[in-house]
Amino acid sequence: MLNKDGKIASVGDRLLLLIAAALLFVVAVGIILMAVNWSPAQDLGLQLANQLIYGHWEAAAVGFLIMLMGLRFIYLALSGRKAPRALISSSELGDVTITIAAVENMVQRTAFQVAGIREARPAVIVKPDGVAIKLRAWVDQEAHMPELATEIQELLSSQLKKAAGLTVTSVSVEIQGVGARTRERRGIA
Repeated sequence: MLNKDGKIASVGDRLLLLIAAALLFVVAVGIILMAVNWSPAQDLGLQLANQLIYGHWEAAAVGFLIMLMGLRFIYLALSGRKAPRALISSSELGDVTITIAAVENMVQRTAFQVAGIREARPAVIVKPDGVAIKLRAWVDQEAHMPELATEIQELLSSQLKKAAGLTVTSVSVEIQGVGARTRERRGIA
């Protein structure tokens, strides 16, 4: 149901989730109104049951569709998500992969090797031909940002190739702040 960014993956699953949420909302309101003994809600519930449900094959079809929605949600909940991985190497003996979290950790540690970096928050995206890196960074006030960004890009590309055998397709550096945040202030030291 969720992709690697934590968002609903497919349009079909989004529509299914919207319909399920609307149904749950209507059912919840009906239950609440009946529970507080509000007679118009009880009368309406009985009328709907008599006119729309009892003896109607359409009601059975709707019930079947709701049951399928429930089964889909159960499948999505139990299928679990594997941590995204990047392929390092492949041979006749098998594949070697590395998790995105491990690559992000390597990127962060490598970024701190560059003088002038106060804080770094990486995001790694697996692509068919390698990995793309987006790095949000906070730098010292004295830092020359174009040189610093170029140094980070070159260092990350060479370190990831050397340490993990990963091809870096792009390194985007976004300076989030100048002289404002420090690792020590955030408790990362």
